[in-house]
Amino acid sequence: MVESACELTGAPFGALSVFDSGEFIRFADAWAEPPPEDESRVVPIRLRGRIFGMLYLARKPDGEEFTEAEDDLLVALTAAAGVVIENAALFDQVQRRERWLEASYHVTGALLTDQDLTATLHLIAERARVVAGGTAGAVALPSGDGQLVFEIVEPPGPDADKLAGVAVPT
Repeated sequence: MVESACELTGAPFGALSVFDSGEFIRFADAWAEPPPEDESRVVPIRLRGRIFGMLYLARKPDGEEFTEAEDDLLVALTAAAGVVIENAALFDQVQRRERWLEASYHVTGALLTDQDLTATLHLIAERARVVAGGTAGAVALPSGDGQLVFEIVEPPGPDADKLAGVAVPT
């Protein structure tokens, strides 16, 4: 989006900030933080009626102001970006729901069959890890002294080694 905005308007460089993350995403290493308004053209990116972020474009090298047509292009570009961002977020939600449903299906199937309990617990830990997008998934079992101990950790590896055997209060 930043590249397109620069090409359409003749701005030498631009940047994008996203408010939810608090992160200022630089473009062309031009600014380390959002520039003052007198050095840039600032256009909000709206998502569902709220401002999602801001598009910053550097003033033109010749000092010329942005034209009304360029301003209209920037408004249209940021509106399209808002739609794309919203669609991406909805797509992500759908994929997350699909992962939950698939995990639920597999875990339910394992619980309803006479599958080995340890294998079922490993399946639960692995499916929870995948759905949550984590590096490790675990199941803590009661140890009898008011503690839970992480005994089942998936997948094996450095993250699992850090978590396996850790006790937490019930």
